[in-house]
Amino acid sequence: MPTLTAVDYDPFADSPAPTPGVKRVYIGPGTESPKLTPVDYDPFANTAGDVALDVAKSAGVGIGRGLIGIGGLIGDASQGLATATNYLGNKAAEAMGFPAYDMPARDNTVSKYIPTSHDIQQYIEGVTGKFYKPQTRAGEYAQTVGEFLPGAALGPGGAARNAVNFAVVPGIASELAGGATKGTALEIPARVGTALMTGGVAAAINRPSSVGRAVRANLSANVDEAAVQQAAALMDDAAAHGVTLTWAEALEQVSPGAGLTNLQRVVESNRGGREVLAPILAQRPQQIENAARAEFQNIAPANNAPSNIGPAVGRAAEGHIDDTRGMINTASEPYYTQAAGVRLSPQEMARVRALPGYEEARNAVFSDPQLARYVRGMPEDSVGFLNEVKKQLDQSATNAASPVTAQQNMQRSAGYGLDATAVRDAARRASPDYDTALAIQSGGREQILQPIIDGPIGRLAKRDLPTREAINALFPSQPLANSEREIARTVTTLVNRNPGAARDLVRAHVEGVFNESARSLQSGPNQFGGAKFANRLVGNSQQRANLQAAVESLGPNGPRVWDGFDRLLDIVQATGTRQAQGSKTAFNVQDLKDLSSGGTVGNAIKTSASPAKWLSTISDAWSRWQLGNNLTGIAEFLIDPRSRTMLAHISRMPIDSTAGQILAARIIATGSSAVNKRRLEQEKSKR
Repeated sequence: MPTLTAVDYDPFADSPAPTPGVKRVYIGPGTESPKLTPVDYDPFANTAGDVALDVAKSAGVGIGRGLIGIGGLIGDASQGLATATNYLGNKAAEAMGFPAYDMPARDNTVSKYIPTSHDIQQYIEGVTGKFYKPQTRAGEYAQTVGEFLPGAALGPGGAARNAVNFAVVPGIASELAGGATKGTALEIPARVGTALMTGGVAAAINRPSSVGRAVRANLSANVDEAAVQQAAALMDDAAAHGVTLTWAEALEQVSPGAGLTNLQRVVESNRGGREVLAPILAQRPQQIENAARAEFQNIAPANNAPSNIGPAVGRAAEGHIDDTRGMINTASEPYYTQAAGVRLSPQEMARVRALPGYEEARNAVFSDPQLARYVRGMPEDSVGFLNEVKKQLDQSATNAASPVTAQQNMQRSAGYGLDATAVRDAARRASPDYDTALAIQSGGREQILQPIIDGPIGRLAKRDLPTREAINALFPSQPLANSEREIARTVTTLVNRNPGAARDLVRAHVEGVFNESARSLQSGPNQFGGAKFANRLVGNSQQRANLQAAVESLGPNGPRVWDGFDRLLDIVQATGTRQAQGSKTAFNVQDLKDLSSGGTVGNAIKTSASPAKWLSTISDAWSRWQLGNNLTGIAEFLIDPRSRTMLAHISRMPIDSTAGQILAARIIATGSSAVNKRRLEQEKSKR
């Protein structure tokens, strides 16, 4: 540091005229020498580079001292406690007229085995030399902030937020207070108190309220910010449908086990929360009714003659089967025509005539005008004539086996069948074209026609089909696994023949289930009717797959219609995650106890009041007020879409933040260490 020397002459007398704006000071006879105040830093280190370097070095030393403070935390705390105890004891002794008690030297107590931060620093400085001291004011701030950083880093939560809340803010505040009281008895209390106050405020701000703590305590650890955003999207979609969902319901729908539905049940069951939620939930049956009817309308307009839906569907299904038969016949007809004029050899014909049933079948063909017209002009030994005889024998076999026939006889039926096969084989040997026609008929029936008859179309193919029976045929309560493709083909077939009937049938199904599920209870409108509707309609994955296949097959807009209907199902299923109100369980009691408490100030009021019996009434009234206030707060939180930001924050937050506790311990350690250092310096000066 430069030394200023007083002189008795003007050192600037022979110098050129002063530069404008620069003031010269003459210190000579008759003038008073300037008073120089010693400082701990270099007042001439004023370049940006010098300041930056000093800040960096000071911050590093501060972090090191902060780590040392954590290592000497127990020693500092014990030393500070001993000093405080001695001080208070002496004050009490002085007030009662007793002599003061001199606290024994630290070397004569057990505490000598517990190192303080001062001890640790002295040991380290014995190896590295004295720690660097800040040379600028900015360096002093950097060192103080650095001392707080290690403690702040130990707290849970974001590192950047902890650094600001529990290091930068308390550090700067502490240094400001220390600078203002430097050299006085208030310096240490000012530093510690200011840091404790600012850090405590930061901890209080970051600590959740009673409402936030209750929400966080019940929220599953599996719920993350992504789940909150999905729940928010579901709530927005529900609002677009005119339905109000709570956060508890939406989160449970997108993340099963989210955990807030139990809290909602507690809130709903008690006054305060009930006053907020009950009026909103009372509107739910009508909200779902309106939303469902709107989606039904997207499937098909309401049919005012629902009994006609079944017959219309039956005719469409029957027509499809007839068309399929016609398609097979059309494919085989050219080969039948080509083979019709081919005649059997006399030997083959003799064997055919010898069959037991041949003459009866031939006479039936000749005598029946409806059959005779198909063989007019054909010789009896031609393939065309024998084909009609074969059909007659097949029909006789069927009739003989029918249970409604008075002359039912399985032996006769088998005999007719054998004769039909013999006639067919004789004709096949006579004409390869006839063999081809039979192959087309057989393959078409087995591979195309019979699967249709055995499937939903076959069950629907009745002209007088009742609507309820048509619904059950397409949407059975216990559908077969992997039947969605079959349903899609069936609906596509119906749409091609009668699109209106197909859409009416699908709407009749979903609307019928809704009407049955959402009907009012004896106690009033059913608030869980929407959830019951979804459960009965798509209670298992196959029911859902079949319904999706049916709706998407209704036409070009089918996928869009299903998308809207599927979102409705998600919404009404979410309402089913809500738990019914019941008796208070131990869980409820604990939640209510937690919600009866307020924040730091509120609990302080209760704690201070509880020892006094005359204040018990006030304390109980406070609990009741706080409970109602918190229940109302949670209820409003659960229904407010704007809670998404707070909920996302809570999902990232530990249940009880210890950052404030770590900060307080660090401040106490710093304060006790400073007091101990001051005492040791005073003892040295006495020697």
